[in-house]
Amino acid sequence: MTHKLLHIAPDEKFIDSAIDLFESTTPGQHTFVILLPLGIGRPTLVKQVHRITCFHDQADSLRGLVAVVADYDAVVIHYLNGPAKRFISMCPTDTRLLWLAWGFDLYHPFPIFEASMFQSETKKILREMAGGRFRPKVREIKTLIKAQLFRLSVPFSSTINADLRVVRRMHACATVLPDEWPIVRQLGFKGRFFRFNYGWVERLLPAKNPEIRVSGSNILVGNSSTPTCNHVEIFEMLSKFDLGARKVIVPLSYGDLNYRPHILRRGRELLGTAFMPLENFMPIADYMKLLESCGTVILNHHRQQAVGNIIASIHMGAKVFLNECNPCHAFFSRIGVRLFSLQRDRVQLSRFDEGLADHIVQHNRSCLRSEYSKEVSMQRTRSIVQYLFAQGGT
Repeated sequence: MTHKLLHIAPDEKFIDSAIDLFESTTPGQHTFVILLPLGIGRPTLVKQVHRITCFHDQADSLRGLVAVVADYDAVVIHYLNGPAKRFISMCPTDTRLLWLAWGFDLYHPFPIFEASMFQSETKKILREMAGGRFRPKVREIKTLIKAQLFRLSVPFSSTINADLRVVRRMHACATVLPDEWPIVRQLGFKGRFFRFNYGWVERLLPAKNPEIRVSGSNILVGNSSTPTCNHVEIFEMLSKFDLGARKVIVPLSYGDLNYRPHILRRGRELLGTAFMPLENFMPIADYMKLLESCGTVILNHHRQQAVGNIIASIHMGAKVFLNECNPCHAFFSRIGVRLFSLQRDRVQLSRFDEGLADHIVQHNRSCLRSEYSKEVSMQRTRSIVQYLFAQGGT
């Protein structure tokens, strides 16, 4: 019997890494399907087009995909978005499913997590985006009430209940951090946990210069045009410092396009000529060159996000500041990485010219290799595949 896995994924840049990992562990036993919006002919972000098949997020197309599910041991869901949920809802109830959770698909559909995502200035922007209808306090109270009803399993939203049914159908779930397993458990998930990362530390670094070190004192803030970055609070903090000729580099090339104009306006107001937004996609080599110029990296998320940026920046020797609400802070601290807290290390934040000592950089790199080397990533992938093949044979 030939074992096979069906992978359902969006057109996202991370998928090429997943293809490489799964095909390296068990070559020829994986079918990758990219679900595209109706009217889109081919993917733009996934580059290995010879290794993928495309279906559209449309009933007839999804039914055609569901028809072949029985030919596979299990289905791996890369990011639980709307198209993936619609596909799952059409699958037979005995379909074995594994969810590779990214972040947004875990935190944002459920009110139990929403209330703690945004800081005060970001809430003001969300209110502006809603035309004044977003009342932070009122919404926060409503969200807290919903969260309590959620904990008590009181039905109050057909959409949320449908999302919960999808999560509870999963036989297994792989998260970016083990610290997220209790979060998934709060959704009523009772399956098996794994870890999975889209890539490995060597892949994040320039192939020609993997030992690259930061060589500038610019400042990176956030990783995308999403409110969970809580940009403005950091802009206000930085506006009180003498930035000199430094640039505050702010990636905004993807995310919420309605949020981006607000960050562009507030960044220019608070930081003036120091503000350097990145509004267009750029080749990874060019982005890494910019990252090389950033001796300080500030990520003000309250949830797991931007792990690739965190790993690359730490490996390059940057001073990385994380919000302690972010489970990444506890995780990276626990594995021995020397990083900084936005709550407790404000003095260090203003010392832009003080880089990390060489022995600390080398220690951090050793910690990262123990968790994110290609060998470790392949072993985690192999564990997932072996579990699903074993389950498929029962």
